[in-house]
Amino acid sequence: MTCALQGVFAIIAPGRVVPNLVAGAIAEAGAQQAGDMMQDFKTAHLLGVCPRAQFYAMLMGSFASVFVSVGAYALYTSAFQIPGPEFPAPTAEIWLDMAELVCLSLQTAFNKVSCP
Repeated sequence: MTCALQGVFAIIAPGRVVPNLVAGAIAEAGAQQAGDMMQDFKTAHLLGVCPRAQFYAMLMGSFASVFVSVGAYALYTSAFQIPGPEFPAPTAEIWLDMAELVCLSLQTAFNKVSCP
């Protein structure tokens, strides 16, 4: 699904890699979070947990994770280069390669789009 959305954004914004990456990342994150939440609700149902209480707990955890994630990222980037030799980002490379592939495909197909 994310690759299909990247293809759509390549048509909407030809030659622009960043919007393509953002659209794919949003679709990926949304699908992943929906799957995780459904699994959590299924487990809670099997254990007899109130869905409303679970939802409020997830909401509080999401709010707290914003600050924890920013703090952890600041801590890691102060000690290591990200991405770098110690912490490579192979998934990010795949996403970038896909965005550039779509961009270059449009460039050759229409022979008028320039990729950065």
